[in-house]
Amino acid sequence: MFPTVNTLYNALLNCPEAKDIAFSMLRIPNGGGMAVQEAVAKKWLDRTGCPIV
Repeated sequence: MFPTVNTLYNALLNCPEAKDIAFSMLRIPNGGGMAVQEAVAKKWLDRTGCPIV
């Protein structure tokens, strides 16, 4: 499980070093604290194959 906020998801998607992180073991990314923006959620799904719930 990976509970975090929109800001961190967006930062990971835009951080050059994070491109090397393997998210294959990730099953439940959870957005909390604030709404996850649709564009961020779509880009996260495209990158990791795992939707934010």
